[in-house]
Parts: sequence; structure tokens; C-alpha cells
Amino acid sequence: MDLRAIRVLRFALGVTLAAGISFAFEWPLYFLCPIFTAVFLAQALPNPASTFKDALLNSWYVIEGFALGLVFTLFLIPFPGLYILALGLVLFHIFYRLNRGESFWRVLMHLLAVLILPMLGQMHEGMSIGFAANFAVSGILAILFVMVAYALFPDPPRQADAPRRPPATTGYVPTAAVAALKTALVVVPLAVFMIALEWTSEVLVMTFVAVFALSPRLEHGLSEGLNSLKSTLLGGIAALVVYWLLVAVPEFHSSWP
Repeated sequence: MDLRAIRVLRFALGVTLAAGISFAFEWPLYFLCPIFTAVFLAQALPNPASTFKDALLNSWYVIEGFALGLVFTLFLIPFPGLYILALGLVLFHIFYRLNRGESFWRVLMHLLAVLILPMLGQMHEGMSIGFAANFAVSGILAILFVMVAYALFPDPPRQADAPRRPPATTGYVPTAAVAALKTALVVVPLAVFMIALEWTSEVLVMTFVAVFALSPRLEHGLSEGLNSLKSTLLGGIAALVVYWLLVAVPEFHSSWP
């Protein structure tokens, strides 16, 4: 079996497993688990938990995101000016670290925590810790599902063309800073807008904003952006079709009184 087929099967298995268990138990923020799993498996990155140490490290990244989001929710949201300034600086730093080649999983956890948890915390301040804890639970479970997918469909040994993220660049990287600034200038206004209007029901929209912001293809110009838009529309149509198939209930009319 070639590498492409293995990745397709691994993605299908991991996302199906994550979605099935998440929708079966429906813990708070359960919908994040299959999203985390899908985003990571779609990147075709090396196994994030090939060793127990790697699994613990990636779990720690989830806890880091938990803590960072909690700081924004509890201490910065009450002060709008300080929140906007801190959000801009933190998002720039997150995107800059991604462009330098640092851990994709770590960047993803930090980004989603900073964008999502303050939105959810607006519903009730006392629920902030609960939201953050369930965010961490979804992230750690996603790591487990990714581990299972890689265990059942590992990369072929000595695969020469298997992509490997280069080591993080040390020192200041001007191109990474410019790209991070562009992305932050797009994401910050949208995040502030949703927080200001308290659109807590649109948390899933903010999740997809974060995911798209990490997509390297969008840096390649308008054509790649249009391709992403087209694939998103097709995916939405497919999701609607599947949804209506799931909720369709036949009506049987009986002639008996």
C-alpha cells in the first residue's frame, strides 16, 4: 500500500473514531475533538505520539492552551483595551512561531484556546474553568485518536518522500514575522468583533477561522483561496445531505384504527 492510500485510510479511521465517540458521549465542547483530530491528520505530519514522551509533550501543549485561554477569559476580557492589545500580541507570536517551524499541535492548541475560550467564558464567568477543562479533555482525546490511527496505519518504513517538518529556525526571521503580521491583522478584528457582540453561538465559526489561519495554502494567492472556498462549500453541501439522511424518519400510515 502506498503512502497516499495509508494517509487516506488513517484520516478516515481517526476522524470517524473521534466523531463517533464524541457524538455518543457529548461532553461539553465534544465537537472540538473530531476537529482537532481531522486538522492534525490532514497535515500529513509525523506521528505526534510515536513515543510515550511525545504523547506527554503534546498533552502538555493542550494544558498550556488551557492555561493561556483561562488567563484571557478571567483576567483580560473585563478590560477591553488591554484584551485587544494582548490578543494582537499573542496572536502575532503564535503565528510567528508557526512560520518558524515550531510544533503545529502546540500552535493549534494555543490559537484555539485564545480565540474560543474567551467567547465561551462570556456566557458565565463561573463556567470559564469548566469550558477550559473540557477544551483540554477534547485535545487530549484527539491525541489518543491520532495515536490509534497511526498505530493501525503507520507510515511505510524508510519512506523517502514522507514529509517532515524542518526543525524550528532559531533567531529572528523577517519573512516569518511579516507573514505572522498579515495573518494577525486578519484574525484580530474578527475575534474582537465576535467578542464585542457576544456571539457565543458562533464559536464553531471562530474555530474554522483559526483552522484556516493555519493553512499554508492560503499564502499562495487568490487561486488557492478560491480552491479552499470551493472545497468548503462542497463540504458544507455534503454535510447537509448527510444530516438530512440521518434525521430522515419514514412515516408509516396504517389502515388500522
